[in-house]
Amino acid sequence: MNYFKGTILGIVLGVSSFGAVVFWKVGYFKKVEISESIVGPYTMLYQEHIGAYHKVSAKILEVENWVKNNGLKCKKSFGLYLDHPDLVPEDKLRSEVGCLFKPAMGLGDTLKKSPFKTKNYKGKLRLQATFTGSPALTPIKVYPKLYKDWIQYPNQRDNPKEHLPEILEIYHSPDGEALSKISVIVEL
Repeated sequence: MNYFKGTILGIVLGVSSFGAVVFWKVGYFKKVEISESIVGPYTMLYQEHIGAYHKVSAKILEVENWVKNNGLKCKKSFGLYLDHPDLVPEDKLRSEVGCLFKPAMGLGDTLKKSPFKTKNYKGKLRLQATFTGSPALTPIKVYPKLYKDWIQYPNQRDNPKEHLPEILEIYHSPDGEALSKISVIVEL
């Protein structure tokens, strides 16, 4: 009987330890930092996506691959999420995804040759939540904290959660790293 209890205890401890390591590796225990900062300006090279937000990664990769194949570097990829997922059916959610560039880089002619769209994202004061971890944790870790802080601003107090404006997620992923530094940005 003691052998059986020891085996069960060993399995429980092993699974628990493995789970803790996985949670640590994906950044579950890391803090979300909230700040006001000037975000932008950027030139966005993007394509539109209609459908579930968790399925945008293939479209981001298409843009990143085009950038790489044309001798450029996509140091920051992004998702600009235009609809609130609690109010719009999943198959109708709109987003724009791709790569961000500083306007001063003078890439206008190169980007015009791409099969993707471009637009300017103006620099202005925004509320920014920064988290270093797996992008899959963003809805669980970042959005609740961002909303809690955003609603405290005087011009937002009477806005229900449904009025949270479009959200820009910027993914900074250094080469070879599994985790991303994610900046989630909303207008004030």
